[in-house]
Amino acid sequence: MMSIIETVAGLFIFSLLVAPIVMMIILLVRSRKPKNPNQQVKLQELEQNDYTIVDDVNKAFSDVNTALTEIGATLESFNERLEEIEQKMSRDENTVKGFSDKREK
Repeated sequence: MMSIIETVAGLFIFSLLVAPIVMMIILLVRSRKPKNPNQQVKLQELEQNDYTIVDDVNKAFSDVNTALTEIGATLESFNERLEEIEQKMSRDENTVKGFSDKREK
């Protein structure tokens, strides 16, 4: 039983001594890796994507604006035509038809 406790204590002390060395080696390896120069290229690609998205959205809004302008013009022409028809109907109601009603009866 005593040898098991001594073995566990030895492993614990060994891990306390070895862990900082392993961590230092990992930090050294990571710090020696070259910095990633692709970050600037990646940022430029993202900016270009942003500009493309903005251009597409602006084009879509201008297309919608053009369509709404055309619809507005069409509705105005329909409104004018409707007013003409209403005026014609009111003139027809006020116009004397003559004696055609008496002939048919």
